[in-house]
Amino acid sequence: MSCEFSLSDNSYIYTHLACGLLSFIGSLFIIFFCIYLKALRVYSFKLIFYFSISQLLSSLEYIFPLTIQDSSQVACSFFGFLINSSQMISVLWMTCIANCIRQAFVGQTIFHGQHEKYWAVCSLLVIPLLNVIPAITESYAAVGNSCTYNQKLTGTLERIFIYFVPVWGMLLYSIGCYIQIFKRIKKTEVSHVFKSIIKKLMFYPILMSFNVILHTIERIPMELNECESNFLSYVLRIILSLNGFFNFVIFVGTPGTIRKMRHEHENELVDELADLSSTLPVVFESIS
Repeated sequence: MSCEFSLSDNSYIYTHLACGLLSFIGSLFIIFFCIYLKALRVYSFKLIFYFSISQLLSSLEYIFPLTIQDSSQVACSFFGFLINSSQMISVLWMTCIANCIRQAFVGQTIFHGQHEKYWAVCSLLVIPLLNVIPAITESYAAVGNSCTYNQKLTGTLERIFIYFVPVWGMLLYSIGCYIQIFKRIKKTEVSHVFKSIIKKLMFYPILMSFNVILHTIERIPMELNECESNFLSYVLRIILSLNGFFNFVIFVGTPGTIRKMRHEHENELVDELADLSSTLPVVFESIS
């Protein structure tokens, strides 16, 4: 029986393009306001700023069609490197957020600047170097509707040890952070506004945990017929292509963010964040 649902259908391509554009615009919106608004220049929003940059780059996978990504081996290697690196960097900064929230609630007052540089080195150096390896071995190839690790032995090994092992390691560490956070959040004596902000921030690592699982499903070879495989890819890519948009929704839903964007209650927001900074020094220490 022939399959009427093809990866080359315009409905398939344009749906993911629309979702990718939503994520791109949402990420760009966050980046702009984190730079433009001084009141958002606190450590928590700085981490969200880094995450949004990686999400903006990830959205390019859904904006540029496979005909462009796979126009040559060099182009495919470039997009494979860019997309896989940005996805891993997104998970890295979400792990950083989970770790910072955990540090705050377990009472650790380590100056974040001493650790931020290590996260930055991993983001800007370690992860990109790891993803250069498949480019050197020419393991990036068109798989499904994007350029990623090929399905040969070398590509499979690189997928496991370069992508799955680090990403799942960060995910398991984040889960460990959550366990400690949930044990302490009800016992911490801070105001309702402060707890609300913390709970909003926790949506970021939860979102990325969900995405890691979806990326794993997407990259695991499964015995499916063409229709089932195409439909699964269609649904998974819709969810994954909306990452930046979900990030935007959480961002504007964080208490005080919308008020600041409307230039209302500026002093109130600054006072709230400053007060919270002294209460949770690791997460909210000012960088201005």
